[in-house]
Amino acid sequence: MSYGLQFSINYTWSHFLDDLDSAGFGAREGFQNYLNSFDPSANYSNGNFDIRNMFKGQVIYQLPFGRGHQFLNNNLVLDELLGGWQISSVYVIEGGNPMGITTGNNNNANNRSGSFTQEANRVPGTSLSLPGGTKQRLEEWYNLNALTVPDPNTYGTFRRNTVYGPGVVNVAASLGKTFDIWPERGMKLQIRADAGNVLNHASFGQPGNNAIGPGQSAQITSTTVGGRQIQLYGRISF
Repeated sequence: MSYGLQFSINYTWSHFLDDLDSAGFGAREGFQNYLNSFDPSANYSNGNFDIRNMFKGQVIYQLPFGRGHQFLNNNLVLDELLGGWQISSVYVIEGGNPMGITTGNNNNANNRSGSFTQEANRVPGTSLSLPGGTKQRLEEWYNLNALTVPDPNTYGTFRRNTVYGPGVVNVAASLGKTFDIWPERGMKLQIRADAGNVLNHASFGQPGNNAIGPGQSAQITSTTVGGRQIQLYGRISF
């Protein structure tokens, strides 16, 4: 803590590769079966937890007003009005999780994938990516024309977990003030306001049903972080 300020900032770049993992968080799990159980290495690609960039941290700042601080420190009225206020924030900004895009049914009579679906086929010469930011791509997150159902008894050429969903932005903040009620006894009153997702920023879920063929969709219709929530409360400590 220096001049009433304390902060921590963390940035992580990572790349997670594996054959298969079967867990996820916040409904963000990826494809969870082997393309060909007789050739596990064909599954080797980005893991379901592969988030390339993460920016996280927290900050606490005691405003420099009132008794014991730099400004307005010798006036009882101003101290009661302006002294003792503290603001803080915790924030998470990170890239999206990978997702599976499959045939939507068992397309392989050889049954080497068990009863599960297989990966789709990539259409040569087409791009999976579409132009625009997140909000411009909500109706079609990836190019539907770039993928097709493989021929019966063949394996798709789409590489596992090479399409990524939207990222997450979540900033929480609080503002509070502590009053001395009975200084000799250490009794204090704190009033505080907390806000989750204070920016009211929409963090969107994964797109569509991810199944190639009739009824296929790459539309995003959900969010992973709810709207802004605010709570007000008071606390007496002694």
